[in-house]
Amino acid sequence: MTDSAMHEELKVRDRWNLFGPCAMALGGSSPAQSWKGLIHLKYHDVGWKANEAPTGVVVLLVNFKCYKDALKVTRVVSIRPSRIMVQEANGKIFWQTSNVHLGLPITPIRDLGHKRTRVLLVIIVSTSPVRWKRREATRNTWWRYCNSTEVACHFFTDGRNTDKEIQRQLLTEKLRYDDIKFQPLNGGREFGLRFLYHAMWASATYDFQYFLRADDDYFVCLKKLLHELPLRPKQNLCWGHFHCEPPITWIDESWMIFTPDIIESFLKQDARTMLCHPHADQQIAIWLNNMSNRVYFHDERLILDRKDSFDVGAGNVCQKYLGIHQAYAPQMLLLGKNSGDNGAKQVPPVSNFSEHCKHTTFNYKVFEGGDFFFKPRPCVSNIEWVKTNRLWIGREGKI
Repeated sequence: MTDSAMHEELKVRDRWNLFGPCAMALGGSSPAQSWKGLIHLKYHDVGWKANEAPTGVVVLLVNFKCYKDALKVTRVVSIRPSRIMVQEANGKIFWQTSNVHLGLPITPIRDLGHKRTRVLLVIIVSTSPVRWKRREATRNTWWRYCNSTEVACHFFTDGRNTDKEIQRQLLTEKLRYDDIKFQPLNGGREFGLRFLYHAMWASATYDFQYFLRADDDYFVCLKKLLHELPLRPKQNLCWGHFHCEPPITWIDESWMIFTPDIIESFLKQDARTMLCHPHADQQIAIWLNNMSNRVYFHDERLILDRKDSFDVGAGNVCQKYLGIHQAYAPQMLLLGKNSGDNGAKQVPPVSNFSEHCKHTTFNYKVFEGGDFFFKPRPCVSNIEWVKTNRLWIGREGKI
């Protein structure tokens, strides 16, 4: 191939990266098929042959709108993007995302009302844009049980990323799997706002009985969980690993299951006074302080801090456990091979929370002086607690 021909091929590939989503919308099942369908449609209109190579001029003429829209998505800037503002109207929270063009196409929140899809369980896995390996490992293990009509599984990641290559890879990933959504956030310590967006989107999209929010390094014994859910409380349930540090308790955000009435209570708060926090578990604990009759289920089958001595390759871990945290890509794949997740044979009762912890409320001031201390503020104040959108490294210590 000549240098000139190679340059032209790269230009065509680059055009696909820019407005591939527009081409896919025409019904092609792959980039190549979508291009063929797109060019055939437009060439036929002007009397040209479908198998002729397109020129840059023709592509720009026949796809100008798609090309402009794609440029808005992939544009790179040298400054940090402005934040999407959480706003309030008549005491309700909303996000103004319709006119956002910087970054990736934001997944909108549209209330489907009676057309919402009815499922037993909605799972939202919160993930960083660059955690490709974790998402692939998840898809190749417990995620495969998401094909059931009982459960809907989605990744959510930050869509306000201005890195052109990351944008392209994420768009390709979305086109390939169609299981990843983009939220209107920059990145870094914005876990509370992420959870708020997840809860709002899930409530607007699904009629669910249970809502699970999990980290992208959490191995879930999903078949076992689906077997248990019909036997669990249908109201007031808060299920996960609860920290107990006198005089407070709070649920760890790596795995949190809530019944819809809890989510509804979160979202029915007056938007003018609803408090947000950079860490979702503290934010949720503050919200739960104001709710009565809540059922705290501390599940000791959830491994929060996986020790080096924990043998992920031992086999049949799902017979004893329900989920394993800190399962990074290599460990996730081993767990997937040896989990023995064949559903639950016995379903233990919801434990008496007082046997785990004598405390049932939360006070953020206990963290004063530490790395996790932040004063909660009204969500609509749009405060930036940490003025950086660097990747949250977490316990793995590397990307």
